[in-house]
Amino acid sequence: MSKKILVYIDAINIGSTGGLNHLVNILNGAPDNFNNKKIIYKVWGKPNFLKKLPSKKNIYYKSNFFGRLPSPFNLLWNFFIFRFICYFKTPDYIFCPGGHLFFPHSQSVGVFQNIHPFLPKQISRSPIKQKIRLHFLLKTLVYSSKRFTKHIFHTENSYHIMSNYLNKKVNYKIIPHGVNDIFRTSKDIIIDRIENLENKINENKKISYTYVSSAEPYKNHIQLIDSFNVLYKNNENFELNLILSDGPFLRPILKKIDECNFKNNINLYFNCTQKEVIEMLHYKTDIALFVSSCETFGFILVEKMASGLPIFSINQSCIPEILGNNPFYFDINNPQSLYDQLLYNFDNFDNFKKYSLLTWEKSYDYYWEKAVNDTWDFIFN
Repeated sequence: MSKKILVYIDAINIGSTGGLNHLVNILNGAPDNFNNKKIIYKVWGKPNFLKKLPSKKNIYYKSNFFGRLPSPFNLLWNFFIFRFICYFKTPDYIFCPGGHLFFPHSQSVGVFQNIHPFLPKQISRSPIKQKIRLHFLLKTLVYSSKRFTKHIFHTENSYHIMSNYLNKKVNYKIIPHGVNDIFRTSKDIIIDRIENLENKINENKKISYTYVSSAEPYKNHIQLIDSFNVLYKNNENFELNLILSDGPFLRPILKKIDECNFKNNINLYFNCTQKEVIEMLHYKTDIALFVSSCETFGFILVEKMASGLPIFSINQSCIPEILGNNPFYFDINNPQSLYDQLLYNFDNFDNFKKYSLLTWEKSYDYYWEKAVNDTWDFIFN
């Protein structure tokens, strides 16, 4: 191999668990050579994230002061320092999983993983500080889109929404995320679980519902609690597991829970590990919920699909693209809707087995090996 290929990966502004999960898998599958040339990777990221990334001989990790700054202040790195480094070191390829690049490069690929800045209706629900941040992020992402030579999106839905703002002349590819195999369960376990749910319904035993999400306005916790208030008035025998991670809307959510009539039916969990989430989904959940109205892909949605759970969800954003057709959709803005859909499907119980298995099978459309191979093929070809 006469020459090395230098790939720079700017992940300084990757801050979410989903973004980290994506980066870990992409780096795990990074090829060692291309066209008989050895590939050297240099990755910049947040200090607390770097230790979670895979160790490989041809990947070098770096961080700096800017990686410790909150968004959007960490963009100072992209504006000045990263531009300076690339000007003098001249990498062959630049890959930006956070979607920001403020200078042109002939072989540059950006991943657009955050749909929130592109949805004015959802921005209007945010606190004022977050509104300012999201408006600023929109401008920087639009500016960056004109510097990349290629774009990656994770769903058709996110492409159609974002492309109204971004540079449409750039080559793009839809590459969905994968799902970690640790979430997958077996067909026999799904059937046993559904039979257990049927027995609970027939004997009026407690049914366990689970919703996993960050504390954001668009995750619709307030509306979900209103929906369960209708359920509580008709049948008190349930528990609602809310697994929350940090977010700007945590206080209003906790206040709503404290004031509701059935707070003793709600189990709160904060910042759970992946192992704890899997334990909840596999062993302590009868029916899963997914009511976020702003999703680029929906990691936890696919993880619930892989877990073989019946998923009562809203029919918005990329959710129907990922989940497919089923009779479990309801209107989160109508508190009566969830109760009506539950009642209908309890009376038509065959739907639980049929659609739990269908969505479980559909989860196999999303696997990391394909996502990783498609990503690197798109970057290098």
